[in-house]
Amino acid sequence: MAKTKDDEYKIAIHEAGHAVMFFLCQQSVESITIVPNKERGYVGCCSLTNSIRNITLGERIQARDATVTEFKNLTRSRMAGEVAEELVSGRCEYSWSDLREALSALESAGMFYFLEDSPPEERFAHEELDARVDKWFSDIVEETKVIMKPHINAIKAIADKLMQRKTISGRLAKEIFKKHLPQEMNT
Repeated sequence: MAKTKDDEYKIAIHEAGHAVMFFLCQQSVESITIVPNKERGYVGCCSLTNSIRNITLGERIQARDATVTEFKNLTRSRMAGEVAEELVSGRCEYSWSDLREALSALESAGMFYFLEDSPPEERFAHEELDARVDKWFSDIVEETKVIMKPHINAIKAIADKLMQRKTISGRLAKEIFKKHLPQEMNT
């Protein structure tokens, strides 16, 4: 749980990062909060309007029907909080719940994306598969940094509003996001 205003701001940046990436991936955010919920085990939360969409995507990944872009966007969205923290402060302590969700998605789809596309004689040894998954994951995190960097002002503005109100609607977050779009995206 947040102990200081600095801790609370770090959580606000983290949740704002998730919201910005969701907006960039055309997802609708219901609300964002930095009010801890011990029962649910979070110190902050960015809730999607339609969580069923994520469940459906998870089912599609397991059914091997998701596109690589959808899969990458799911991973980017899960890691966006950590990326926002790093972009704003230059450092990050990874959230185990976000990391676990991202790695779980990778694990559930890994066999499809890294093994089943290859003929049996070209399949990778377990160690090589681990190395490929690690590289793929690292590449996604680096791509997420590049995607989010132009939106750092939106992340900070959403975080500032969270510090004032503790909980904001997805609609307000989207208005702030749009107000802070980089100049080249406003045309």
